[in-house]
Parts: sequence; C-alpha cells; structure tokens
Amino acid sequence: MLPRMKQLSLIPAQQPVHGGDLNQGTRKTLRPLARRRPIHLILKSKVAFEKSNGVLVLAEAKRFSEKFGLKLIDHAFGEDHLHLVLTIPSRRDYNSFIRSLSGLLARKYGKGIWSSLPYTRVAHWGKDFRGLLKYLELNRLEASGDMPYSQRTWVPEWL
Repeated sequence: MLPRMKQLSLIPAQQPVHGGDLNQGTRKTLRPLARRRPIHLILKSKVAFEKSNGVLVLAEAKRFSEKFGLKLIDHAFGEDHLHLVLTIPSRRDYNSFIRSLSGLLARKYGKGIWSSLPYTRVAHWGKDFRGLLKYLELNRLEASGDMPYSQRTWVPEWL
C-alpha cells in the first residue's frame, strides 16, 4: 500500500490573529489559541501607563499568570499599551487570566480604560519567536526614549 501524501497548498497560510481593531463590526469568532506555542497578547488602553503604573501592571500580570498556570515569557510597555508573550495550559486558564487582569486594571484606572479588544496572535517557535522578541525590544527602546518612535507602515512577516 502506498503511503498517504499531504496535499500541498498554493495559498500561503495566514497567521491566526484575533481582537484589537480587526474585529470591529464583524461576526464573533472563536479566538485562536494554542497550548504549545507562544501567544502575543496586546492590551491597548485609553490612558498612558507611566513608569510607576507599569510596574504595578506587570506585577499583577505576573501574579495572575502564576495563579492560572500561564508562563509569562516576555513583556513590553508602549505609551498606552502592554505587550505580553506567554504560553497557556488551556483556553479556560487564558480566559480566567485575561478577565482577572483586565478587570483588575479597569477597577484601578477607571471604567472604560480599554480602547479595543485584547489582540492575540499565535506565534511559531524559531524565527517567528525571535522576531517577536526583537519587536518587543524595539517597543521597550521607544518607550524608554532611547530610540525615537517611528511609524511602521509595513508589517513584518513575523507579526
């Protein structure tokens, strides 16, 4: 018997993304999540995170990630947003984490703090993951003032 062959796809695979401004006015779909791959999570707020607030937000993110069993790999703060790279044990634990973190921050900073839905993107290990870490480092440099902010008109292949 001949071995089964996998059909080749001529259409490039799309990165599974969800949230942010992508889903404004569209039908609700299930957020793509993966247990064994890193997830890039962005929480965008209407208020700016100062340095003291950033320390508090990061401490709460670490506390909730430990509580729900998520592994927090890396983080970065923008002026008004937070980047987290994490791995999750299950969809249920992710939902508990995001509800707890966003709810606590909304109580601390006021109702209506979030300007859009949480944005998530499932990344791949390897080149994609290394590119994601470089992107977070770029955000850290821009937030600290060591590098001027530059508007990105292109989207890299790993984002």
